[in-house]
Amino acid sequence: IARRQRQMCIRDRDTLYVVKGGTIRDDQILKYISDGSHNIAVPKYYFMALLSLKDGKYSAIGYWFEHKSYNSKEPFSKYEVTIDELEANTDIDFFPNLPSDIEKDVEKSKDNWKW
Repeated sequence: IARRQRQMCIRDRDTLYVVKGGTIRDDQILKYISDGSHNIAVPKYYFMALLSLKDGKYSAIGYWFEHKSYNSKEPFSKYEVTIDELEANTDIDFFPNLPSDIEKDVEKSKDNWKW
């Protein structure tokens, strides 16, 4: 996905915002590991939120991955979610600085996203 992001940003978009991370809610921690002095949370899920701007139009898409091994031939489209779904899963407001009307529109749909 990272390679496709870079290609898209260079070729197809004016601006691309990318937010990546692992879940930190108590019910979304797979386990804890220790480095000797600290316990480190291992997330049960990883996410990515993408917001792009092209010719004055925004589009957005999210990805939600369980922490496991994946078949490299598996299509990423299986893991596409709306930003609204991602926000519900993570309790994070990903793009709070967007004007409310734009935020509401782009976060409810993944259909406006084109790779």
